[in-house]
Amino acid sequence: LRAGASAKRFAPRRLLRSVSAAACLSLAALSGFFALHGGHKLLGFVSAGCVMAGFSLLTPWFAGLVAGMARPLGLGGRMAADQLERSLHRNALTIAALAAAVAMAVAVTVMIHSFRSSVERWIERTLTADVYIAPAANEIGGLHAFLPEDAAKWAHAHEGVKSVATFRELSVTYQDETVSLAVVEGRARGDLEFLEGSAANAQQAFDAGEAVAVSESFVSRFGEQSAVISLTTPSGPREFRVVGVYRDFTREGGTILMPRKLYESAWKDTRLHSLAIQMEPSQSVESLTAAFREKFGAEGQFAIYDNQALRARVFEIFEQTFAVTSALRVIAILVAIVGIVFSLTILATERAREIGVLRSIGASRFQILGFFLGESALIGVASALCGLASGVVLAMVLTWVVNKAFFGWSIALSYPVLALLPTPLWIIAVAVLAALYPAWKAANTPPAAAVRFE
Repeated sequence: LRAGASAKRFAPRRLLRSVSAAACLSLAALSGFFALHGGHKLLGFVSAGCVMAGFSLLTPWFAGLVAGMARPLGLGGRMAADQLERSLHRNALTIAALAAAVAMAVAVTVMIHSFRSSVERWIERTLTADVYIAPAANEIGGLHAFLPEDAAKWAHAHEGVKSVATFRELSVTYQDETVSLAVVEGRARGDLEFLEGSAANAQQAFDAGEAVAVSESFVSRFGEQSAVISLTTPSGPREFRVVGVYRDFTREGGTILMPRKLYESAWKDTRLHSLAIQMEPSQSVESLTAAFREKFGAEGQFAIYDNQALRARVFEIFEQTFAVTSALRVIAILVAIVGIVFSLTILATERAREIGVLRSIGASRFQILGFFLGESALIGVASALCGLASGVVLAMVLTWVVNKAFFGWSIALSYPVLALLPTPLWIIAVAVLAALYPAWKAANTPPAAAVRFE
């Protein structure tokens, strides 16, 4: 509350501040690099924190830029700009807090949009069958129940079926750790998306039942992929040739994908967890599901999804996974709003004499209200610019570093421009609304009381 002391000490454009910001952003780049190349994965969060710190140190420059843009806008713009810059000892922290909220909102929005877009492209390649059938018990209790033994044979023989794919999953031990082994057969489940570095004929070799493939998260977990992997089978240890690395979003711990022909030769196991069935164009999915239930209904309950329903289920789970991020964004914005209220309330007290002088020389309550709301609007603009800039960079860290380090998935960065464009508008509105009470309090300061010691 000691007016002026902090303002005199505050030097927004000192060289040390610039060097500190550059150091933070450089440390963010280094932390991100080492998080992906042998360092601890928590370095990804260090990188994100350094991005926020670096841009927070730049808030005085954003404030100066916005003030310079506001000065030509008449008396109100000039007064609001002067007040913004003279009170940077308080406003810089307020701008940084609101910018952090904006950055979180932008970065998380971009990350989720990028993740969803990558999942959509992956689904287009993998969910190509018309109907998927699995024991209903597995929806709740995990993969413990199996389809009837002759379910696959029945599907192959059913009229109107174009192709059938089977799926079986179990846990195996690799390098003394548990990983998922997925066993597949048939093209109805779509094509694999092999990543750079895989064999040129990876898909053909896999379809021929000659080799296995490993997921991207498997490589992230166990390091550089060798040409063969050794697994313990019921008949003893056995080596399998690895044909390539494929994109997969089903298991963050990694998956070994094996053709059914290879699996049955080593495990002597013919049980299935699910079927994927592709129909001829003129055939009805409803007739197939009705026939399946009539044939095998006495042997248990089955979850049957058509293609559209399964895709909807995938994205329902996706939305549930990221639901908490909406709450985090709201909390961040509420904290920033409280910061604006406190900061401008203190400034109203700090400027009591100044307000009294302005009122004494003819300034109206409406003008004082306008000066404070204008300053708050400039805080919102500066926060929006700083938050958008830091959010764009923070999104790169979350998408390319944190996701890759923790889950092993590479995600293509994609910015939802139309969703981000309104960000400055609602941030400015939030800042102005938060300033209504401090501005009202300032406008109603009695001029005689404020200048009684002048």
